[in-house]
Amino acid sequence: MLFLPSRKFLFVKSNKTASTSIELALSRLFISEPDLFFTPLDFHDECLRLQYLHSSYNFNRLPSIPLLHSKSLTSSLRLLKFRLSLLLKKSVMSENNFSFLARAHQIYCKKHYFVTGYHPHISYAKALLLNSDFYHYHSISFTRHPFKRFYSFLLYRAKRLHINATKNWSTSDWVDFANSVFSDFAKRPIRSYLYDLRSSSCVSTVYSFENMKESLFDLSLKFGFETNKIFELLPLSKSSSGFSNLNFVPINNVLTPEIKAKILKCEEWSFEHFDYKESVDDFGTSRICWQSSHS
Repeated sequence: MLFLPSRKFLFVKSNKTASTSIELALSRLFISEPDLFFTPLDFHDECLRLQYLHSSYNFNRLPSIPLLHSKSLTSSLRLLKFRLSLLLKKSVMSENNFSFLARAHQIYCKKHYFVTGYHPHISYAKALLLNSDFYHYHSISFTRHPFKRFYSFLLYRAKRLHINATKNWSTSDWVDFANSVFSDFAKRPIRSYLYDLRSSSCVSTVYSFENMKESLFDLSLKFGFETNKIFELLPLSKSSSGFSNLNFVPINNVLTPEIKAKILKCEEWSFEHFDYKESVDDFGTSRICWQSSHS
């Protein structure tokens, strides 16, 4: 997640909607703002942010937000940032150093969450628990055609768990895997990121992944950002997105009628508010954004 108190701006990261790329672009746009706060990403993406910004982690910005615990982050974590920045300046990063820093970064992320309460995919409702002022912020998030979002989630899980085994997977293996991970996908439908039932409020504006350029243009107009600047700052590629070793299976082979029915049920909000088609023939939408009454 990312927020900027001086502009009353909050970005809620839904998953598998290019939200990390958008956060990287917003980080670049606002890096000179002293009250900018963002959560650490996974190691590969944080390396990418460090290369873009020569800055990461918000060590110096932590005192500007309420902390859950009085103890601050340890000096060893500051050392981690320093060592990481030195290694990234080298043309070649050794595998040993890379593995060590990746493990250290994972420890850092847990401590960051322990101290601040914020994590990358925190929901709007949980963010309000940490800071009730967010109710008055201009908040945004993104949605994506649920079939494509599930397919992206499926490939991400396959990459992390079975990157070698997938080389020999048949279509039925992929379908079995899709069924096995669906319950995890269903735990975080898009609506779960957007609504806070206690205050009966919602993220101000939800944009469509399918109309990314138009969405970011509209975002710039609404919040007074430089037009098209956010889109231009999107990373050209994501270092952690390498699926080249996966044995891909076409999306229409994976989305059986049973799986489609389950997605339709758990993602009713997106289908209703963005007029997504209930087939694998058209993943587009004419909607650029949806605005809540709270906005």
